[in-house]
Amino acid sequence: MIGTRLHGAILALNSGVRATLLAHDSRTHELIDFAKIPTGDPDLLLDAHRNTVRLPDDIDAQVGAFVERREANRVVYAQLLEANGLTYRRSLPDR
Repeated sequence: MIGTRLHGAILALNSGVRATLLAHDSRTHELIDFAKIPTGDPDLLLDAHRNTVRLPDDIDAQVGAFVERREANRVVYAQLLEANGLTYRRSLPDR
């Protein structure tokens, strides 16, 4: 999946689908850097003459970095909640 929608890329990545977020403004660049969301240069990924797109060559490494950063951010967030007396529950309750 290649696109410019932040939440679409995150949903895809969290669902096990390789995704690349194309940065279109400074806020998106900052979020890509913070969360290690896979990205690439649009000029290299989009071929208007052939009407094709491709994922970056290093997509698997970028997805791995995203997964590692996601876990590190989860730990920090859990610690923040617990330090403030809030209960952290990693999974949803059974329904």
